Amino acid sequence: MDSGGDGRASGPLAAAAPGGRVGSMARAGGWLGAMVVAASLAATAAAAQPVDWTEDDPIVFTADELIHDRERQIVRAVGRVQIDHEGRILLADEVTYDQRRDLMTATGNVALLEPSGEVLFSDRVEITGDLRSGLIENIRVIMSDGARFAAVGAVRREGNLTEMRKAVYSPCDLCADDPTRAPLWQIKAVQVRHDQAAREIEYRDAWLELGGIPVLYTPFLSHPDPTVTRKTGFLLPIVGTSTDLGFIIGMPFYWAISDHKDATITPIYTSEEGPVLGLEYRQAFKHGLLEFDGSGTVDSEDDIRGHVFSSFRYDINQRWRASAAFNRTSDDTYLRRYGFGGPSRTVTSRGLAERFGRHGYLSAQAFSFQPLEAGADPKKQPIVAPLIDYNFSAPLDPYGGRTTVDLNLASLVRRDGNDTQRLSARAGWSLPLTDIVGGLYEVTASVWADGYHVHELERDSDKTPFTGFSGRIWPQLSVGWRWPWVRMGDRVNQIVEPVAQIAIAPIGGNSNKIPDEDSQDVEIDVNNVISANRFPGLDRVEGGTRLNYGLEWQAFTSDGQSLTAFIGQSYRVQQNAILDEASGLGSRLSDVVASVDASFAPWFNVGYRTRVNTQDAGFRRNEVQFGGGIRALRLSGRYLFFADERGDEFEGREELALDLRSQLTRHWQGRAFSLTDLAEDGGLRRVGLGFTYEDECFLLDGSWTRQTFRDRDLVPDNSFFIRVSLKTLGESETRF
Repeated sequence: MDSGGDGRASGPLAAAAPGGRVGSMARAGGWLGAMVVAASLAATAAAAQPVDWTEDDPIVFTADELIHDRERQIVRAVGRVQIDHEGRILLADEVTYDQRRDLMTATGNVALLEPSGEVLFSDRVEITGDLRSGLIENIRVIMSDGARFAAVGAVRREGNLTEMRKAVYSPCDLCADDPTRAPLWQIKAVQVRHDQAAREIEYRDAWLELGGIPVLYTPFLSHPDPTVTRKTGFLLPIVGTSTDLGFIIGMPFYWAISDHKDATITPIYTSEEGPVLGLEYRQAFKHGLLEFDGSGTVDSEDDIRGHVFSSFRYDINQRWRASAAFNRTSDDTYLRRYGFGGPSRTVTSRGLAERFGRHGYLSAQAFSFQPLEAGADPKKQPIVAPLIDYNFSAPLDPYGGRTTVDLNLASLVRRDGNDTQRLSARAGWSLPLTDIVGGLYEVTASVWADGYHVHELERDSDKTPFTGFSGRIWPQLSVGWRWPWVRMGDRVNQIVEPVAQIAIAPIGGNSNKIPDEDSQDVEIDVNNVISANRFPGLDRVEGGTRLNYGLEWQAFTSDGQSLTAFIGQSYRVQQNAILDEASGLGSRLSDVVASVDASFAPWFNVGYRTRVNTQDAGFRRNEVQFGGGIRALRLSGRYLFFADERGDEFEGREELALDLRSQLTRHWQGRAFSLTDLAEDGGLRRVGLGFTYEDECFLLDGSWTRQTFRDRDLVPDNSFFIRVSLKTLGESETRF
């Protein structure tokens, strides 16, 4: 028997190892060759030179001492042993290798690190020379996601299959004060099988324990290992009750069709309205994405109800992109009654092709609308096809000006109502200028040419619908000016900036033979008060001579605090009959608009918007949004006031929404919310309470909501929602 004694054998890892740990590398004969070579090197003591092994797939090991029994063909590595092979690393206090049986026995603080990130711990391991198969006593496993296994014993096969006896699994952290205390939840099983090739973990005769108390038994349970992000199989069920639907149970089935597409099929049973089938499908392409979400049912009155939401996007090349969305529902209240979400006013379908150029942008679109509001007539909703826009912005000319051209082609067809075709061309030239005192100017000259063909256009001034051609040519000149003043202080910097604009255009331009399809909702506010044309679309123009003016003040500090205020107004020389009082532009002197925004981050922020009528100094619009507090207690809210000026259902609103959130402890959160209608016949419209508990392995979320609104077959109700998630296993939702 040869012994390395107190000498330190030199190897490739010796320089990097504390205390001059032995290192060697070999290929021939697997681990046997490595140990024999290392033993020979050890005999030469510290004076030996490093050996450079260049064979593929070597074994690398280090140890404090190597002992080789040539007669029994046993090699012992003692003290801080580390063996690397094919990405696997074995650590132990001592390793004995039987060359005849190609079997290693590792004892004392044994750890086996897998290429997947999984780590196995034990006091004693018998394993083959390639580190792929063996017996493990008192095994402990840390998965790549931090979850843990512990078992009385385990068998390791072919480097990818671990079978454990009397095992416990939990992703929960142990109690720091009492590690022997049972985790929040764990699974105990007679047998656990982890197949790394299939990336699956299976349990036989398993109990789910909460706080150490058994609550659920199953003869078989399986779930993907941490390397899997998607796996075919049943998800946790959905269980609940509803006043309209009765008892509800759903069993989602997830289908991982391939690496780039999947589906979720959810059969749902309701005791009052019968079965419902939900389907979600997703498919990713190399340059695109397809998504589908739908459902269907036959209710208690034998009516077929359901919905379809779908979207598609494809990047054809670096300049061209196409997208589409087809969305439909069987009736106005289906989405809200069955809890599928989605819009509450209008369902929109759309197709789009667009091109991005160096100086221009081209888009071609088509739209279809399905109204969901009470009293809306689907026959009066237009089908928009096509809607083509081209926007061109030329490079700067020698004078520093820029030319822009905007072209538009639109066609709207209705089953009941007027049809419209529009061709629009708008060209403009703008030139920025400065004066000697720091004033900034922008001169803009433009001309618009719009042509229309309409069929059965209803006109207020004439009871006879109009069918035929109409159009306009409309030039405009505007000059904008602003003069920023800056004051830099020790703590606060300020900017005061007066702004003004004069716009000159012909009076009129809005014939009653020209339909208004896209410019109906016009209102002066802080965003458009300094604007030459405030209509949001192309069908209406703001003629005459107008003077727009305002003043902005900003104050800000280096640590992120800021305060901004703005006030503005517009004056027109000639009255414009097409603008009503509700727009704030009905008089020659417009309503006053103002805003204040303050940010005292991270403690408090507030934003205020208002519109005040100049005739009676009455408020027409008021909006306040705020949020403030610390993580332990934070309150946010929104106040809205819209004066009743048009008789629209969305006019005359006054409401207050509040949201209170609190981080009660490290894991517990609480929240409360409310929506109150402050009108005379209003009241509390929505109120709720909620809580969330979340740690590294468990999520519990619950909320109670009371809604008082009515809409056809939707009535006031109370709902209680609970979501439970056992992280790494799945989650379940329950509604009452």
